[in-house]
Amino acid sequence: MQATQTQPGALDARRVKRSLNLIFLVMLMDIVGLTIIIPVAPYIVRRYSNEALMVTALSGIYAAMQFLAAPALGKISDRIGRRPVLLISVFGSAMGYVAFGIGGALWVLFLSRIIDGITGGNLSTASAYIADVSTPQERAKNFGRIGMAFGLGFILGPALGGATSQISIDAPAYTAGILSLINVVLIYFLLPESLPPEKREHTPLRARDFNPLVAISEMARKPGLGVLLLVTAIFAFAFNGANSSSNVFYVSRFAAPPWQIGLLFVVGGGVTFATQS
Repeated sequence: MQATQTQPGALDARRVKRSLNLIFLVMLMDIVGLTIIIPVAPYIVRRYSNEALMVTALSGIYAAMQFLAAPALGKISDRIGRRPVLLISVFGSAMGYVAFGIGGALWVLFLSRIIDGITGGNLSTASAYIADVSTPQERAKNFGRIGMAFGLGFILGPALGGATSQISIDAPAYTAGILSLINVVLIYFLLPESLPPEKREHTPLRARDFNPLVAISEMARKPGLGVLLLVTAIFAFAFNGANSSSNVFYVSRFAAPPWQIGLLFVVGGGVTFATQS
């Protein structure tokens, strides 16, 4: 996925600032939508299966689909622009959350997470948008917004999930869908395209462009980046593994209601946000 350097006349300073703020909001609402169902996931899955593995499998299938789709979404955005990919993917996330709320069978829950995982690769496109509109001097600072969005999202998402679970156990999923639809509206009406036609990739897509291992190998060959990727992957494995399974432990060991699970994640998200701010 290519990144372009901002050129004079592409986006003026005021529009760049507004676009960065909007992209931050888009990423934040994506993370909120992802984490909002954490407090209620064990209770929703328990309607159809008593196996704890099913709860973690839902997280696993989401991550697997995101892993497969993110490079492809990036390559597509290099050719048609960032804005259309963000619009389609965020709308897909909304449909995934609504399907999760409707439920009705375990396979529906898995289908919803597959849909949301495929479209959830939009964070890579959002990152490319930041690179497009940032000068080299501002790029590191602007990319810091991604970490802030994750930290703040892990505070607001579980808090909102725990709060809306008092309405119904399905309410957090529907709330996540509404937030994603709000994202679609914001992108459509307020977010300008960051990649002008003359800077887009015009070569046809190849099969290798859809292979995430190719993208990883290309990045790993760059000096110093391979070790950084490995460290990041190990951290993500531990961090996401703990987050996807701890709620099952809280329910089975302490019979914790959703609002208490949400509160525990709010504390953890608060620490993450404080250390990244």
